Amino acid sequence: MSRAQRRYLLFEQGVGAAVFNFLLNAAIAWLIFRGADVVPLWGQQSIAGDTIGTSVILPFLTCLIVFKASFAAAEALVVTPLVALWAIAEGPAAPAPALRAAGSP
Repeated sequence: MSRAQRRYLLFEQGVGAAVFNFLLNAAIAWLIFRGADVVPLWGQQSIAGDTIGTSVILPFLTCLIVFKASFAAAEALVVTPLVALWAIAEGPAAPAPALRAAGSP
């Protein structure tokens, strides 16, 4: 692996993702627990519940975004050429005077 690839993985994908997720999860935790005097370790609204929820939801949303992006790209690869072909084949014909001026019989 090249130095540029290691740097990309460490800083842009590692540190960047860690900082973004730290700030996002801190904001979510603040919104959920801001009115609580004490946050319990276990229970419905607790540190463990928040941690378990994050452990499940974060990978799920990451995969969903990647599978959705891949699906959209694959669908565009198939559908866009078909729509373009249909538009070319079924498009309005040029008016007769324009055809004659262009040299068509």
